[in-house]
Amino acid sequence: MFHRFIAAIRAGLPGGHKQPVHTGEEIQSVSVSCGHMDYCYGYSFQLKKTENGWLLDAECFTDAEQPRVELQDCPVTGAEAEELLRLIREEQILDKLRRYRKPVHRFHVLDETTYYASISFSDGASVGAPELASKELEAFFYRCAGKYSGAAPDPDEKEPDTGRS
Repeated sequence: MFHRFIAAIRAGLPGGHKQPVHTGEEIQSVSVSCGHMDYCYGYSFQLKKTENGWLLDAECFTDAEQPRVELQDCPVTGAEAEELLRLIREEQILDKLRRYRKPVHRFHVLDETTYYASISFSDGASVGAPELASKELEAFFYRCAGKYSGAAPDPDEKEPDTGRS
């Protein structure tokens, strides 16, 4: 009995089952989003793999002065999909999302910028966390949105984020 308990602890999950280790080839979609309470800027991006290639969904804005970009099921090049997978690998985004632990806050900021990143896999599993996974990943999605819409807002034009530590 005790040895099963120890084996379960070593495996990391109740019941002793290890989480499957997923590779870049198994990634089916990558999503990132950012929201701000006063709507001064925000975005929601997703790149998803289909039988016809990779498709981009995007909605982003930085303020009322710049155009809002909205794309749905926009095909991207194979090179862009490879760049996304390279970023995930080099920035160790899967590991960051898996290791995320909710921080303990002694106080709450009411006007806090919120982030979320998630990756789903071909077996139906997914990993996600409420954090900015990578500035490079954010920049990648803004570049793609700009390329395919012709008018993506400049993410550097947004107001400074003072609500995050």
